[in-house]
Amino acid sequence: MHLRIGRPETTLRLPFSRDEIASYLDLKIETVSRSLKSLEQQNLITLHRVRTVTINSYLGLKRFI
Repeated sequence: MHLRIGRPETTLRLPFSRDEIASYLDLKIETVSRSLKSLEQQNLITLHRVRTVTINSYLGLKRFI
């Protein structure tokens, strides 16, 4: 997936569940959930239903990483 900086917000479906992300990264699901919630509180993303997220700020995410 290619995301360009400066594009308007984009909603996408994540290909993996939080549990799968946690397993792949050798983390607890709680850590993944807290991290996603932190990104949402910083208004970098908006979490919707399961596996759906809106990227509100590409630049903000780039700085976060």
